[in-house]
Amino acid sequence: MTGTVTGVVSVDGTAQSGVTVTISSGGSATTDAAGRYTFSDVAAGAYTVAITPPTGTACPSTSQSAVISTAGQTVTVDFACSAIMTSSVVATGLVAGVTVTLSGAGTGTRTVDATGVASFTGLAAGTYTVTISIVPATHTCTPASQSTTVAAGVTKSVTFTCTAATGAGITGRLFVDSNANGTFESGTDRTLAAANVTIQL
Repeated sequence: MTGTVTGVVSVDGTAQSGVTVTISSGGSATTDAAGRYTFSDVAAGAYTVAITPPTGTACPSTSQSAVISTAGQTVTVDFACSAIMTSSVVATGLVAGVTVTLSGAGTGTRTVDATGVASFTGLAAGTYTVTISIVPATHTCTPASQSTTVAAGVTKSVTFTCTAATGAGITGRLFVDSNANGTFESGTDRTLAAANVTIQL
């Protein structure tokens, strides 16, 4: 008399492939793309089904019981896990007013404060891309984006470099254009020593 033990491993409702599942009779299986594992032709009896939780997750229980008591019986043992939301990504080296966007294993947007820092907390383990935008005209910041991988319970800093924008200037010559050609010609045109000049930007 045999039966089947099957189930799905998920994290926050998303099926997880590649998770190792064992049964106390000595069998081992790996979840497929749908998060499902199956032990077929399991003899009647009581068993313990156990999983190795995916990295950065926690499960209410990593082992459960399964009992085959009738021929052809299918026993379902699911494992519903959750991501451990204790990681952080901190963008540093910026200037106040810069917009910082987080994408990847989690998303978010922050505006850099007066300390030049933008923090994203309560994240799951994974790989993130940190992108900056809306940089004040008074500064230039590089690079435009960076990627980082953070483990559960770990804080990773991503450092940018901001420098004051190079000062710009406007220069010119005020003169009497004798031949109206728009070009100052020494010996022909006469410069004006003093005048009120208004620049409109």
